[in-house]
Amino acid sequence: MYISIVITQGVIPLGLLLWQAGVTPRNQLSWLLKTLLVAAALGAVTLAGLWYVLLPWWTPYGYWLAWGAIAMLTYGPAQKLPRWPKRNFWAIALVFVYGILTGFLSVQIFQAAMGYVPPSADLVSLSFPLKDGTYQVANGGSQQLISSHMMTLTEERFRSYRGQSYAVDIVKLNRLGTRSPGLLPKAVERYEIYGEPIYSPCSGRVVAAFNDAPDAVPPQPDRDHMSGNFVLLRCEAADVLLAHLKPGSAKVKVGDAIATGQPLGAVGNSGNTNEPHLHIHAQRPGSEATPFDGDPLPVVFDGRYLVRNARITQ
Repeated sequence: MYISIVITQGVIPLGLLLWQAGVTPRNQLSWLLKTLLVAAALGAVTLAGLWYVLLPWWTPYGYWLAWGAIAMLTYGPAQKLPRWPKRNFWAIALVFVYGILTGFLSVQIFQAAMGYVPPSADLVSLSFPLKDGTYQVANGGSQQLISSHMMTLTEERFRSYRGQSYAVDIVKLNRLGTRSPGLLPKAVERYEIYGEPIYSPCSGRVVAAFNDAPDAVPPQPDRDHMSGNFVLLRCEAADVLLAHLKPGSAKVKVGDAIATGQPLGAVGNSGNTNEPHLHIHAQRPGSEATPFDGDPLPVVFDGRYLVRNARITQ
């Protein structure tokens, strides 16, 4: 996963920008299609990429500035070229390939953008559960391209965890705009969010809690305890799960009445997680045997629907 992030968000965009700048087109149509193809690729990776792993959140802005500068610098020379390609197989094939790739990437952009639209299901209004810092959403939204949790919505093999379909995963950013120094530190303490206090996002009572799962070593998830250490709250509008807590950090027990803003625990790396983050989702009450199988409910935090790469400064 992490090597693929470096390739898709670093190597490929830089390679495309160098190609845009360095390979001279033979006609105006090729210049236009090449420029649009690079823009489509940047658009897709901007929306679907995880902009906090090694490359900071502001990296896509740099890519777009470079794309615009290259487009302007190459526009003038392109106007001196023939308008249309020669009528031979390879020239027509190249135009066809440019068009197909641009169309495919445009579909990906559209699908990712649709994930920014909240589902029509009842929205649950919560307070943001973290304070004192700049946070970023790793998974969030209503399309699988920007939230891996969406695969649990329809696939039967995930039925026991269907309640997490609209979940939001949150990391914390350091001053450079990444969630930790390096690509994948093994020490959980090196992640900016590790140990951050978690505050109740709603008022209600504790219906389930677990506090004894160990922290996993990144990126080795503990699939025997999927939620790891967690607190499950029954609030007025929904059941709300806060998961992957630090071992022994939960400050509440089953039956406790909870007020909005009350401390619940601390962010850890327990359960099915590749690295420290806070998982939070809302759902209808689940069954007694599998409490996380309730119908999923989308969430707004302080009135804001959070999707991948959204930043929140508290």
